[in-house]
Amino acid sequence: ASQDLLAQREIVLNDTNNIPRKSNGAVLSRRAAAALAQDETASTTSTTTLKKTSTSAPEMRTSRNTLDIRGATLVDAEIDIDVFIDRVFREHFSTAFILHGHGTGVLKKGVRSYLKNHPRVRSAIPASNEDGGDAFTAFTLRR
Repeated sequence: ASQDLLAQREIVLNDTNNIPRKSNGAVLSRRAAAALAQDETASTTSTTTLKKTSTSAPEMRTSRNTLDIRGATLVDAEIDIDVFIDRVFREHFSTAFILHGHGTGVLKKGVRSYLKNHPRVRSAIPASNEDGGDAFTAFTLRR
């Protein structure tokens, strides 16, 4: 079943060694493939009870609108972010958050740059102190 879900998202498993890949042959990390399969399973097996938030009230950070990518490589993080953006877009969030931590700053800079160039992202800024501060990036989605 999870292999069917992966195939629906243009991802196939290599039959000889079970390595997840995009249909163009690019290798996905097992973490990204598992996150994608879990995301697809969750979105097809349960109905969401989340309501669309008005644009005048900012959304507070919750586990449903936050992605934790601490310890990931930038390449793996970009894949996880794409899956996450698809999910929060479908669930009608206007604001979402990415936890990248402080670390060396490479992941933070890469994530913010990636989000600023993403077609579904309107803006990406450091989160407010109430939402975790500079260890998080808050972004708003285009509708």
